[in-house]
Amino acid sequence: MIQRIQSVYLILCALGFGGLFLADLAVMDTPAEGIWSDARFTVMDNASLWIISGIGVILSILTVFLYTKRAMQSRLCTLIGIFSLCVLGLGWYELQQSVVETYTFSFGWVFPLFALFFSIMAGVFIRKDEETVRSMDRLR
Repeated sequence: MIQRIQSVYLILCALGFGGLFLADLAVMDTPAEGIWSDARFTVMDNASLWIISGIGVILSILTVFLYTKRAMQSRLCTLIGIFSLCVLGLGWYELQQSVVETYTFSFGWVFPLFALFFSIMAGVFIRKDEETVRSMDRLR
């Protein structure tokens, strides 16, 4: 299970989603009212963002343990990639709808890209693994 490279990629993908809970996505120059009072935009400021990020962490870890079902693993990697894109899109939309005009992007935007990259890499290696198993079945 852990010996396979796609398992390592899925764990790194889970760390990418988990990193979203620790990092700021944007920092505002001046504090505003409501959720912007701390002058930081994090995943925890929007319920949709933290739910999708949490589901991404759970699915990434769950997918590691589905190593006997490679077709399901491949589909879940695609779903994890879609969740990563949703985090990017929803985060961008929330920033555009903010009442603060001036903000600077922070390092937190790297984490969904990190998760997207590793979910794609895991999917590629899962498909390669499936092709190898199918070719070995033909040799019998």
